[in-house]
Amino acid sequence: MSQSSVFQDIAEIVGLSNQQQITKYATPIHLFPTKNRIALIGTVGAGKSTVVGGLVMTAETLVAETTKTDNPFFCRVIEGSSEIHQDVSDLREGHFPAKTVPFGDFASEAGLLLEWERNIDVPFVGKQTLWRKLLQVPICDIAGEDLQQTIRQVRKQGSLGEYAKQKVRNLIAYVRESDGYIITIKATRAKGFREQLETEKDRKLSADPDVNLVRLLEDLMNYKAVNRSRPIKGVAVVITAWDRMKDVADEVGFDILDPNIGQQDLEHLVSGCFPSTYAAIQSLRVPNVQYFPSFFEAETDEAGKVKCWDNEPDSAIIKRRKPDYEMGGEWWRNLRKISYSEKAYVDILGWLKNFAMGM
Repeated sequence: MSQSSVFQDIAEIVGLSNQQQITKYATPIHLFPTKNRIALIGTVGAGKSTVVGGLVMTAETLVAETTKTDNPFFCRVIEGSSEIHQDVSDLREGHFPAKTVPFGDFASEAGLLLEWERNIDVPFVGKQTLWRKLLQVPICDIAGEDLQQTIRQVRKQGSLGEYAKQKVRNLIAYVRESDGYIITIKATRAKGFREQLETEKDRKLSADPDVNLVRLLEDLMNYKAVNRSRPIKGVAVVITAWDRMKDVADEVGFDILDPNIGQQDLEHLVSGCFPSTYAAIQSLRVPNVQYFPSFFEAETDEAGKVKCWDNEPDSAIIKRRKPDYEMGGEWWRNLRKISYSEKAYVDILGWLKNFAMGM
Protein backbone atom coordinates (compact mmCIF):
# COMPACT_ATOMS: atom_id res chain seq x y z
CA MET A 1 0.00 0.00 0.00
CA SER A 2 1.42 3.34 -0.98
CA GLN A 3 1.56 6.28 1.41
CA SER A 4 -1.12 8.15 -0.50
CA SER A 5 -4.48 8.75 1.14
CA VAL A 6 -6.56 5.62 1.64
CA PHE A 7 -9.71 7.54 0.79
CA GLN A 8 -8.17 9.13 -2.30
CA ASP A 9 -6.93 5.75 -3.51
CA ILE A 10 -10.46 4.38 -3.44
CA ALA A 11 -11.85 7.45 -5.15
CA GLU A 12 -9.33 7.21 -7.99
CA ILE A 13 -9.84 3.46 -8.42
CA VAL A 14 -13.59 3.90 -8.94
CA GLY A 15 -13.12 6.83 -11.28
CA LEU A 16 -13.43 9.80 -8.93
CA SER A 17 -10.03 11.37 -9.31
CA ASN A 18 -11.38 14.92 -9.12
CA GLN A 19 -11.44 16.09 -5.49
CA GLN A 20 -14.48 18.33 -6.09
CA GLN A 21 -16.35 15.35 -7.46
CA ILE A 22 -15.93 13.57 -4.12
CA THR A 23 -17.89 16.07 -2.08
CA LYS A 24 -20.18 17.63 -4.70
CA TYR A 25 -22.65 14.77 -4.72
CA ALA A 26 -22.56 13.79 -1.05
CA THR A 27 -26.08 15.07 -0.42
CA PRO A 28 -26.88 12.87 2.62
CA ILE A 29 -24.75 15.22 4.74
CA HIS A 30 -27.41 17.90 4.25
CA LEU A 31 -30.43 15.75 5.03
CA PHE A 32 -30.70 17.33 8.46
CA PRO A 33 -29.78 20.92 9.43
CA THR A 34 -27.60 19.88 12.36
CA LYS A 35 -24.38 21.78 11.53
CA ASN A 36 -22.08 19.75 13.80
CA ARG A 37 -21.60 16.15 12.74
CA ILE A 38 -19.84 13.29 14.55
CA ALA A 39 -18.56 10.18 12.76
CA LEU A 40 -17.81 6.82 14.34
CA ILE A 41 -14.69 5.11 13.01
CA GLY A 42 -12.44 2.25 14.04
CA THR A 43 -10.35 -0.68 12.91
CA VAL A 44 -11.71 -4.04 11.79
CA GLY A 45 -13.43 -5.99 14.54
CA ALA A 46 -13.03 -3.24 17.15
CA GLY A 47 -16.72 -3.44 18.04
CA LYS A 48 -18.16 -0.45 16.17
CA SER A 49 -21.52 -2.13 15.56
CA THR A 50 -21.70 -3.11 19.23
CA VAL A 51 -20.89 0.46 20.31
CA VAL A 52 -23.66 1.74 18.04
CA GLY A 53 -26.03 -0.81 19.58
CA GLY A 54 -25.03 0.32 23.07
CA LEU A 55 -25.64 3.96 22.16
CA VAL A 56 -29.06 3.21 20.68
CA MET A 57 -30.13 1.03 23.62
CA THR A 58 -29.04 3.69 26.09
CA ALA A 59 -30.71 6.43 24.04
CA GLU A 60 -33.96 4.44 23.96
CA THR A 61 -33.81 4.07 27.74
CA LEU A 62 -33.28 7.82 28.13
CA VAL A 63 -36.22 8.51 25.81
CA ALA A 64 -38.47 6.38 28.03
CA GLU A 65 -37.18 7.91 31.26
CA THR A 66 -37.41 11.56 30.15
CA THR A 67 -40.55 11.57 28.01
CA LYS A 68 -42.73 13.10 30.75
CA THR A 69 -40.14 15.49 32.13
CA ASP A 70 -39.20 19.07 31.31
CA ASN A 71 -36.00 17.82 29.68
CA PRO A 72 -37.10 15.20 27.16
CA PHE A 73 -34.55 13.41 25.00
CA PHE A 74 -35.27 11.97 21.57
CA CYS A 75 -33.37 9.64 19.27
CA ARG A 76 -34.14 8.74 15.67
CA VAL A 77 -32.25 5.97 13.93
CA ILE A 78 -31.42 6.76 10.31
CA GLU A 79 -30.92 3.14 9.36
CA GLY A 80 -30.28 3.47 5.62
CA SER A 81 -28.86 0.20 4.33
CA SER A 82 -27.36 -0.70 7.70
CA GLU A 83 -28.64 -3.21 10.27
CA ILE A 84 -28.76 -0.92 13.30
CA HIS A 85 -32.26 -1.91 14.44
CA GLN A 86 -31.51 -5.62 14.04
CA ASP A 87 -28.17 -5.24 15.84
CA VAL A 88 -29.93 -3.62 18.80
CA SER A 89 -32.55 -6.37 18.82
CA ASP A 90 -29.82 -9.01 18.79
CA LEU A 91 -28.03 -7.31 21.67
CA ARG A 92 -31.21 -7.29 23.72
CA GLU A 93 -31.41 -11.05 23.19
CA GLY A 94 -27.81 -11.55 24.29
CA HIS A 95 -26.16 -11.78 20.86
CA PHE A 96 -23.27 -9.62 19.72
CA PRO A 97 -23.95 -8.07 16.28
CA ALA A 98 -22.63 -9.99 13.29
CA LYS A 99 -19.33 -8.73 11.93
CA THR A 100 -19.75 -6.08 9.27
CA VAL A 101 -18.88 -7.47 5.85
CA PRO A 102 -16.08 -5.46 4.19
CA PHE A 103 -17.25 -3.60 1.11
CA GLY A 104 -20.83 -4.44 1.92
CA ASP A 105 -23.55 -2.11 0.75
CA PHE A 106 -21.75 1.04 1.96
CA ALA A 107 -23.77 1.77 5.08
CA SER A 108 -22.21 5.23 5.34
CA GLU A 109 -25.55 7.03 5.20
CA ALA A 110 -26.73 5.35 8.42
CA GLY A 111 -26.63 7.12 11.73
CA LEU A 112 -28.48 8.71 14.63
CA LEU A 113 -30.37 11.97 14.96
CA LEU A 114 -30.25 13.08 18.61
CA GLU A 115 -32.42 15.81 20.07
CA TRP A 116 -32.52 17.48 23.47
CA GLU A 117 -35.30 19.82 24.67
CA ARG A 118 -35.86 22.14 27.59
CA ASN A 119 -39.50 22.94 28.38
CA ILE A 120 -40.94 25.38 30.92
CA ASP A 121 -44.42 26.16 32.21
CA VAL A 122 -45.54 29.65 31.25
CA PRO A 123 -48.40 31.13 33.34
CA PHE A 124 -51.70 31.32 31.42
CA VAL A 125 -50.02 29.74 28.37
CA GLY A 126 -48.92 26.27 29.39
CA LYS A 127 -45.79 24.28 28.60
CA GLN A 128 -43.47 25.94 26.10
CA THR A 129 -40.19 24.81 24.55
CA LEU A 130 -37.36 27.05 25.76
CA TRP A 131 -34.71 25.53 23.49
CA ARG A 132 -34.07 22.52 21.30
CA LYS A 133 -30.73 21.08 20.21
CA LEU A 134 -30.04 18.53 17.48
CA LEU A 135 -27.03 16.49 16.44
CA GLN A 136 -26.48 14.07 13.57
CA VAL A 137 -24.13 11.15 14.28
CA PRO A 138 -23.26 9.36 11.02
CA ILE A 139 -22.24 5.73 11.41
CA CYS A 140 -19.34 5.04 9.05
CA ASP A 141 -19.34 1.29 9.44
CA ILE A 142 -16.31 0.80 7.20
CA ALA A 143 -12.94 0.86 8.92
CA GLY A 144 -9.53 1.87 7.61
CA GLU A 145 -8.48 -1.73 7.05
CA ASP A 146 -11.81 -2.46 5.38
CA LEU A 147 -11.05 0.36 2.98
CA GLN A 148 -7.64 -1.09 2.19
CA GLN A 149 -9.22 -4.49 1.61
CA THR A 150 -11.77 -2.74 -0.57
CA ILE A 151 -9.03 -1.32 -2.77
CA ARG A 152 -7.72 -4.82 -3.40
CA GLN A 153 -11.20 -6.10 -4.22
CA VAL A 154 -11.95 -3.21 -6.55
CA ARG A 155 -8.72 -3.78 -8.43
CA LYS A 156 -9.78 -7.36 -8.99
CA GLN A 157 -13.35 -6.52 -9.89
CA GLY A 158 -12.64 -3.65 -12.23
CA SER A 159 -14.76 -0.51 -12.39
CA LEU A 160 -17.84 -0.06 -10.20
CA GLY A 161 -21.27 1.11 -11.21
CA GLU A 162 -22.56 4.63 -10.61
CA TYR A 163 -24.46 3.54 -7.50
CA ALA A 164 -21.30 2.27 -5.81
CA LYS A 165 -19.40 5.38 -6.91
CA GLN A 166 -22.03 7.53 -5.20
CA LYS A 167 -21.58 5.51 -2.02
CA VAL A 168 -17.81 6.08 -2.18
CA ARG A 169 -18.37 9.83 -2.50
CA ASN A 170 -20.67 9.78 0.52
CA LEU A 171 -18.23 7.76 2.61
CA ILE A 172 -15.28 10.02 1.90
CA ALA A 173 -17.32 13.16 2.55
CA TYR A 174 -18.88 11.79 5.73
CA VAL A 175 -15.57 10.93 7.33
CA ARG A 176 -13.46 13.85 6.20
CA GLU A 177 -16.01 16.60 6.74
CA SER A 178 -17.06 15.61 10.24
CA ASP A 179 -16.55 17.93 13.21
CA GLY A 180 -15.73 15.22 15.72
CA TYR A 181 -15.03 11.50 15.92
CA ILE A 182 -15.88 8.54 18.11
CA ILE A 183 -12.87 6.23 17.82
CA THR A 184 -13.16 2.61 18.91
CA ILE A 185 -10.11 0.83 20.37
CA LYS A 186 -10.33 -2.81 21.43
CA ALA A 187 -8.78 -3.39 24.86
CA THR A 188 -7.97 -7.04 24.19
CA ARG A 189 -5.59 -6.04 21.38
CA ALA A 190 -3.50 -3.87 23.68
CA LYS A 191 0.21 -4.69 23.53
CA GLY A 192 2.76 -4.23 26.30
CA PHE A 193 1.37 -6.46 29.03
CA ARG A 194 2.60 -9.97 29.82
CA GLU A 195 0.32 -11.23 27.07
CA GLN A 196 -1.69 -9.80 24.21
CA LEU A 197 -5.20 -11.16 24.74
CA GLU A 198 -6.15 -10.92 21.07
CA THR A 199 -3.97 -10.71 17.97
CA GLU A 200 -4.79 -9.30 14.55
CA LYS A 201 -6.29 -12.09 12.47
CA ASP A 202 -5.68 -10.47 9.08
CA ARG A 203 -2.12 -11.34 8.06
CA LYS A 204 -2.11 -8.53 5.49
CA LEU A 205 -2.34 -5.92 8.25
CA SER A 206 0.16 -4.85 10.86
CA ALA A 207 0.34 -7.13 13.90
CA ASP A 208 0.26 -3.94 15.99
CA PRO A 209 -3.29 -2.50 16.27
CA ASP A 210 -1.74 0.86 17.10
CA VAL A 211 -0.23 1.01 13.60
CA ASN A 212 -3.52 0.15 11.90
CA LEU A 213 -5.51 2.81 13.77
CA VAL A 214 -2.97 5.61 13.51
CA ARG A 215 -2.84 5.21 9.71
CA LEU A 216 -6.56 5.91 9.57
CA LEU A 217 -6.20 8.95 11.82
CA GLU A 218 -3.25 10.33 9.85
CA ASP A 219 -5.32 10.35 6.67
CA LEU A 220 -7.93 12.51 8.39
CA MET A 221 -5.27 14.80 9.85
CA ASN A 222 -3.51 15.27 6.53
CA TYR A 223 -6.72 15.98 4.65
CA LYS A 224 -7.93 18.58 7.12
CA ALA A 225 -4.53 20.29 7.20
CA VAL A 226 -4.04 20.41 3.43
CA ASN A 227 -7.61 21.34 2.51
CA ARG A 228 -8.29 23.57 5.51
CA SER A 229 -11.37 21.48 6.15
CA ARG A 230 -13.67 21.87 9.15
CA PRO A 231 -11.49 21.64 12.29
CA ILE A 232 -11.87 18.67 14.60
CA LYS A 233 -13.79 19.89 17.66
CA GLY A 234 -13.62 16.75 19.75
CA VAL A 235 -12.68 13.08 19.94
CA ALA A 236 -14.27 10.39 22.10
CA VAL A 237 -12.11 7.30 22.51
CA VAL A 238 -14.26 4.25 23.34
CA ILE A 239 -12.22 1.33 24.69
CA THR A 240 -14.23 -1.79 23.87
CA ALA A 241 -14.10 -5.25 25.51
CA TRP A 242 -13.03 -3.37 28.64
CA ASP A 243 -14.06 -6.11 31.07
CA ARG A 244 -11.56 -8.49 29.48
CA MET A 245 -8.77 -6.30 30.87
CA LYS A 246 -9.36 -7.90 34.27
CA ASP A 247 -7.01 -10.67 33.10
CA VAL A 248 -4.12 -8.18 33.32
CA ALA A 249 -5.61 -5.96 36.03
CA ASP A 250 -2.72 -6.60 38.41
CA GLU A 251 -0.41 -4.81 35.96
CA VAL A 252 -2.40 -1.59 35.50
CA GLY A 253 -2.72 -0.50 39.13
CA PHE A 254 -6.41 0.46 39.17
CA ASP A 255 -9.81 -1.22 39.38
CA ILE A 256 -10.76 -2.14 35.84
CA LEU A 257 -14.45 -2.62 36.66
CA ASP A 258 -14.88 0.51 38.78
CA PRO A 259 -17.93 2.21 37.17
CA ASN A 260 -16.52 5.59 38.25
CA ILE A 261 -13.07 5.03 36.79
CA GLY A 262 -11.32 8.33 36.13
CA GLN A 263 -10.20 9.89 32.88
CA GLN A 264 -6.56 9.81 33.98
CA ASP A 265 -6.48 6.01 34.32
CA LEU A 266 -8.12 5.54 30.91
CA GLU A 267 -5.78 8.06 29.29
CA HIS A 268 -2.73 6.34 30.80
CA LEU A 269 -3.81 3.00 29.35
CA VAL A 270 -4.28 4.45 25.85
CA SER A 271 -1.02 6.41 25.93
CA GLY A 272 0.87 3.33 27.11
CA CYS A 273 -0.68 0.65 24.89
CA PHE A 274 -1.49 2.77 21.83
CA PRO A 275 1.28 5.41 21.88
CA SER A 276 1.10 6.36 18.19
CA THR A 277 -2.67 6.76 18.28
CA TYR A 278 -2.47 8.83 21.46
CA ALA A 279 0.26 11.04 19.99
CA ALA A 280 -1.79 11.58 16.82
CA ILE A 281 -4.83 12.67 18.82
CA GLN A 282 -2.79 15.03 20.99
CA SER A 283 -0.91 16.43 17.99
CA LEU A 284 -4.24 17.54 16.53
CA ARG A 285 -4.61 19.79 19.58
CA VAL A 286 -8.24 18.72 19.83
CA PRO A 287 -9.94 20.75 22.59
CA ASN A 288 -12.37 18.06 23.79
CA VAL A 289 -10.91 14.54 24.16
CA GLN A 290 -12.54 12.06 26.52
CA TYR A 291 -12.15 8.33 27.14
CA PHE A 292 -14.94 5.84 27.80
CA PRO A 293 -14.78 2.14 28.82
CA SER A 294 -17.27 -0.15 27.06
CA PHE A 295 -18.14 -3.72 27.97
CA PHE A 296 -21.00 -6.19 27.68
CA GLU A 297 -20.95 -8.78 30.47
CA ALA A 298 -20.85 -12.41 29.33
CA GLU A 299 -22.66 -15.26 31.04
CA THR A 300 -20.38 -17.78 32.77
CA ASP A 301 -20.79 -21.30 34.06
CA GLU A 302 -20.06 -22.50 37.61
CA ALA A 303 -16.37 -22.78 36.77
CA GLY A 304 -16.26 -19.20 35.55
CA LYS A 305 -15.97 -20.18 31.88
CA VAL A 306 -17.69 -17.89 29.38
CA LYS A 307 -20.77 -19.41 27.80
CA CYS A 308 -21.14 -19.25 24.01
CA TRP A 309 -24.06 -19.85 21.68
CA ASP A 310 -24.35 -23.41 20.33
CA ASN A 311 -24.58 -22.18 16.74
CA GLU A 312 -21.96 -19.46 17.35
CA PRO A 313 -19.15 -21.13 19.34
CA ASP A 314 -16.95 -18.04 19.11
CA SER A 315 -19.67 -15.62 20.26
CA ALA A 316 -20.27 -15.14 23.99
CA ILE A 317 -23.78 -15.01 25.43
CA ILE A 318 -24.39 -11.56 26.90
CA LYS A 319 -25.84 -11.66 30.40
CA ARG A 320 -29.41 -10.38 30.62
CA ARG A 321 -30.88 -8.47 33.53
CA LYS A 322 -33.69 -9.99 35.58
CA PRO A 323 -36.91 -7.96 35.76
CA ASP A 324 -38.25 -7.28 39.25
CA TYR A 325 -41.68 -8.90 39.28
CA GLU A 326 -42.19 -8.46 43.02
CA MET A 327 -45.25 -6.50 44.08
CA GLY A 328 -44.52 -2.83 43.55
CA GLY A 329 -41.36 -3.57 41.60
CA GLU A 330 -40.68 -1.57 38.45
CA TRP A 331 -40.56 -4.71 36.30
CA TRP A 332 -40.39 -2.81 33.02
CA ARG A 333 -37.02 -1.20 33.74
CA ASN A 334 -35.00 -4.37 33.22
CA LEU A 335 -37.23 -5.98 30.63
CA ARG A 336 -35.23 -6.79 27.49
CA LYS A 337 -32.15 -5.23 29.11
CA ILE A 338 -28.63 -6.67 29.22
CA SER A 339 -25.74 -6.18 31.62
CA TYR A 340 -23.36 -3.63 30.09
CA SER A 341 -21.50 -0.41 30.87
CA GLU A 342 -24.65 1.70 30.65
CA LYS A 343 -23.20 4.60 32.64
CA ALA A 344 -20.37 4.98 30.12
CA TYR A 345 -22.89 5.18 27.28
CA VAL A 346 -24.92 7.79 29.17
CA ASP A 347 -21.65 9.72 29.50
CA ILE A 348 -20.97 9.37 25.75
CA LEU A 349 -24.40 10.83 24.98
CA GLY A 350 -23.59 13.65 27.41
CA TRP A 351 -20.32 14.25 25.54
CA LEU A 352 -22.23 14.34 22.25
CA LYS A 353 -24.64 16.92 23.63
CA ASN A 354 -21.75 19.41 23.69
CA PHE A 355 -21.81 19.38 19.88
CA ALA A 356 -25.58 19.74 19.47
CA MET A 357 -26.71 22.96 17.83
CA GLY A 358 -29.73 25.04 18.81
CA MET A 359 -32.63 25.10 16.38
